[in-house]
Amino acid sequence: MGEQGQRLLQHLVPECPHCAHRHRFALLIGPDNEPLLFAGTQEVPVQLVCPETRQSFEGRITIGSNEQFLRIADPFAADHSFAAAEADPELAEWIRSSRQTSTEYCKTMLTASSAGVPVHFAVLQYLDISGRTGGWTTRAAALPALLYVLAAAAFALAQRPRLVQLADTSAAAFATLRRTTLRRIDRLARWGTTLFLLGSVGAFLVFAILLGR
Repeated sequence: MGEQGQRLLQHLVPECPHCAHRHRFALLIGPDNEPLLFAGTQEVPVQLVCPETRQSFEGRITIGSNEQFLRIADPFAADHSFAAAEADPELAEWIRSSRQTSTEYCKTMLTASSAGVPVHFAVLQYLDISGRTGGWTTRAAALPALLYVLAAAAFALAQRPRLVQLADTSAAAFATLRRTTLRRIDRLARWGTTLFLLGSVGAFLVFAILLGR
């Protein structure tokens, strides 16, 4: 899980001095370059950050005499997301790659939505929609293409980079920013997927009606 000799240590704070709530942190422990000899364990102070108030406080952990505290392993540790990461490395990797997975999905769907517009009009031309004037079917024939365009816009907005100025550079602040970003991507991806599916269903209905006439 990273460099050799490093490990995750799950540290539970029963009562936070700032919010009085219980927090769990995943701490990255690494080898000490100058270990203490003939000693089994040691108690060392660590700086933690309350995920609710974003205020720092000091905690104490027990580690081996040949180890040292490096940092909070992941900003999500303060939000209980890494509670099982040490027992399941695959879960930790899944959490780290969650944003990349969502953006890759949006890229794929953006391509599909954009391609849906010319394909839809190509099929309409093949069905000779230009030779049929009047009627609600002809007027509604362009609706699926509009839905494809709206879907592509939603997927494009989901990938749009945002400039954010962080006054607080703590792990908890980054966790909040990452969580907000993932929720924004998820919301736009849901809208884009819904619009894409509606456009596809509408296109098949229009094609079926035109073929039946």
